[in-house]
Formats: sequence, C-alpha cells, structure tokens
Amino acid sequence: MKNKQALNLATENQNKKQWTKLRETTVKIQERLRFVDFAMQSIPTGYAITQEAARIRNNELLIIEELQTAPYALIVALLGQIQFADDLQMVVRLLAGIVVSYGAINQMEKAERKVLLDYALEEVNRLESESYYTLFLIRELRRKIEYKKALLQYYVNRDRQVVQSIINGINTF
Repeated sequence: MKNKQALNLATENQNKKQWTKLRETTVKIQERLRFVDFAMQSIPTGYAITQEAARIRNNELLIIEELQTAPYALIVALLGQIQFADDLQMVVRLLAGIVVSYGAINQMEKAERKVLLDYALEEVNRLESESYYTLFLIRELRRKIEYKKALLQYYVNRDRQVVQSIINGINTF
C-alpha cells in the first residue's frame, strides 16, 4: 500500500505539472488567437479606411484645382473646408487612439471592437462625403457663373448683330 501511495503521489505531481503546463499553453494560444482575431477583424476596416482616405485626398486636390480656376468659389468652400479640417483632425485623433490603445482594444469583446471599428469607418466615410459635397458646390457655382457669362455673351452678340444689321440697312439707303 505504501508503494502504491508513493506511485499515486508521483502520478498526481506529474499530472499537476502537466495540467499547469497545459493551462500555460492554453493561455498562450488564446492570446495569439485574440491577436489574430483582432487582426482579421481590423484588416477589412483598415483597407476600407485607406480607400476612403485616397478618395478624400483626391477630392481635396480637385477642390484646390477648382479654386485655382475659379477663385470666386472660395466663398462657398471656405467655411466647409474649415469645418472639414476640424473634423479631419478629430478623426485622425480617433484613429490614432485606436492604434495606440491596441492592448485595451484587444481585450474587448469582438462585438465591441466591431462597433468601434465601424464607427471609425463611418466617420471617415462622412469626411469623404463632406469633401465631395464641397467639391460639388464649387463646381456647381462655377457652372452657374459660366452659364450666366455665356448667356450675357449671347445677348451681347445678338445685340451686336442687330446693331450691325441696322447700320448695314442705313448704309444701303
């Protein structure tokens, strides 16, 4: 019985060591899976944000080009661009906060992380919409002014033709 008790004690100690080792391994695997889960969850959002950022940059370049050709449109663009710059600064801070607080975000539940990432994506989408709307307003103002110029030029040309025909009519008498 003493031999069996010693054997049982040795087996229990061995089982305890293996159990501790199994728990440590399980914790390491869970941490790695949590990292992979967060990466897999954030990659599509990061890609979408990158695409939206490229569109925003393109819109802003187009706004600058439009303002160079039509500086009078600055009145329409100025307030929108000031608000856009403020919003952009806040969204950049949000994205930086998400990146910096990776450890805390990694501890969040998957659904909570999704809400946070979706919110960040929605904010970037909103910025792209604001940027495009400002570009649209500038282009629309430029088109209206060009239309009015063309209309005025039409009337001037028509009046010139009328005057010319009167002068030609007088010269023929």
